[in-house]
Amino acid sequence: MRILVRGAAVVPMGGIEEVRHGVDLMIEDGAIIAMGPGLASTPTPGRVVDGRDRLLIPGLINAHVHSHNNYYRGWFDSVPLDLCVLDIWTVGSPPEAARLTPRQVYARARLGCAEMLRTGTTTAIDDVNLFPALTEEHVEAVMRAYDDSGMRAVVSAHVFDVPYHRTVPFVADLLPRALQDTIERAAPPDAGRIIEVVRACAKRWQGSGRRVRFGVGPSGPQRCSDVLLQTVARVADEHDLPVYIHVLEARTQAAMGRLAYGKTLIERLRDLGVLSDRVTLGHTVWLTPRDVELIAGAGAMTCHLPVSNLKLGSGIAPVPRLLEAGVPVALGTDGVMSNDGLNMFETMKLAALLHKVHAGARTVARRT
Repeated sequence: MRILVRGAAVVPMGGIEEVRHGVDLMIEDGAIIAMGPGLASTPTPGRVVDGRDRLLIPGLINAHVHSHNNYYRGWFDSVPLDLCVLDIWTVGSPPEAARLTPRQVYARARLGCAEMLRTGTTTAIDDVNLFPALTEEHVEAVMRAYDDSGMRAVVSAHVFDVPYHRTVPFVADLLPRALQDTIERAAPPDAGRIIEVVRACAKRWQGSGRRVRFGVGPSGPQRCSDVLLQTVARVADEHDLPVYIHVLEARTQAAMGRLAYGKTLIERLRDLGVLSDRVTLGHTVWLTPRDVELIAGAGAMTCHLPVSNLKLGSGIAPVPRLLEAGVPVALGTDGVMSNDGLNMFETMKLAALLHKVHAGARTVARRT
């Protein structure tokens, strides 16, 4: 089907400085085939849209979202990350109470697609936690949801193999002995099985030319064993997969690095050979100056999630420092659990304003 948009103001990829007014666009089968003033309407388009007093922009990219949060809108307020995770990861619940069917997973993902499309987002990186049902069938349900929506997406399988009570400083020691024994007897996530599923999905959906492609998301350095982190990195190299890692989102994670490993979590990723140019690091709030140097040296990028970081009280990422070091910084909403929405315009506005507090209005304006 051909669609002709008449007389719109257009913001091309070059940015706001190149706004063009009174432009016509011809769209055919979802692709722009012609753009310019006074386009001929032959052959006759199936639909003509009056674009006067309208602004056309490239589709927005949400570089960090969690479709597994889509049923948790409004559940939490003034609750720190570590307590939210207890609920959304259903820690302590029997697996059968948390396991969704592929159909339910599909519907959950489509719900987020609808919200993002209505607010201008056409590309998303979905770091989806399917535990305790991390199967190829469940991954396929999320892939199909984005494919059916018409969006571009990376569906990143969120993986971890360290029991939750071992990922937060001192929690294991503070639990009553009976509860410790109960938790320790529970079978931890099977790293071997996780890798099997990741390999199968990587083979099935490999290739960077896909509109919806597969990625992998080691949940966080403190939530993954050395074996899982290093094996995931090898699989990503073998199949050209993007890798998404939550790192230093909360102050507890900064403490966990020192207590558990005697180094920062960024240093641990570097020492394990995981930090590379295929890695995007989400949040990066509690970075040291040395961490910033390591990220820049590895060619990794970061994703800034200002609404989520403020809602959870996690802190403010050092975005000006990252940009000065040459680290690319993407923007994302995070999941609705820690945002209550998936609107990238809100994220962009807050990101543009927040860092003026430290960097000054003129400095931030020049960088953005």
